[in-house]
Amino acid sequence: GNSNGLHSNGNGNGDGAQAKVATPASAPNKPQKVKVHFVAVGSAPLMKKTKFLISPKESFSRLQEKLTKMLQLKDRDSSHIKSSSSNTNTNTSKHHLFLYLHQSFVPSPEDLIGDLNDLFSVRGELILHYSLQEAWG
Repeated sequence: GNSNGLHSNGNGNGDGAQAKVATPASAPNKPQKVKVHFVAVGSAPLMKKTKFLISPKESFSRLQEKLTKMLQLKDRDSSHIKSSSSNTNTNTSKHHLFLYLHQSFVPSPEDLIGDLNDLFSVRGELILHYSLQEAWG
């Protein structure tokens, strides 16, 4: 027999200490999507669905564009008005959508949803209030 036990390659020595590295608390399994909860303020139109899963790499300005489309605020009333000469001031301007974080401030357009979620999420969701008028700040 050639196996005389001299060639031990370290198996079994100290491996037990490294087996329990990944604890549930420090596991780096971040959620892929951010749960965003939209809340209407004032005269803003209500949505049937108010919670969405958004990519954390999405910018705040893209999120605002998406919400504007969902609420059908852009270009809705620009084509029908030109014929009526009376009341020219109504409906000529597009609705502007204001989005607020923490009912107080508007994030920068280039802020990433993932970063905002890390800083400001409440019970696992990022709460954004939307309004057609300036409400805060």
